[in-house]
Amino acid sequence: MLFSKYDLYDLYAVINAARRVGDASFHKNLFAALDAMFLDEVNAIISESNRIRIALREVPGIDRESFGFVFTSNRYVYAQGPVTHPLCSRVLENAVRELSRCAESGNAERLSDLCAALCRIPLFFAEGMRGVRLRLAMRRACAPFSRKYGEQLYRAIRR
Repeated sequence: MLFSKYDLYDLYAVINAARRVGDASFHKNLFAALDAMFLDEVNAIISESNRIRIALREVPGIDRESFGFVFTSNRYVYAQGPVTHPLCSRVLENAVRELSRCAESGNAERLSDLCAALCRIPLFFAEGMRGVRLRLAMRRACAPFSRKYGEQLYRAIRR
């Protein structure tokens, strides 16, 4: 799946807002909608503007105050090309799957911690990080969650 920088900023905003808002059923629906977007083969080929926003508009119980940006379609004057980092799609898809699994478990504290760990990952790709700098940034972002829960989050999203 190809992402523009704008998609990555939207994904960051969604994960960050999910830390503070919603109950277990809302989080299940939110991350299931994102997961479905990754699985949609049309999205894998076409880089459409506002794709994340459009995917989330139909989520039942979405908080219009915290997720208000989802209901605004942006018209971009400057068309950004897709982010071409080879890990971008795979890492983000795995991150959303981890969030979806965690939302299914219903553990609100764990989900909040996972959102805190993963929300910056899209920004690393949007900023064009590569190589050692990218790996180090992702490890640092995942480290507090991994220490608290004894899981190798970095390995889970890199696979």
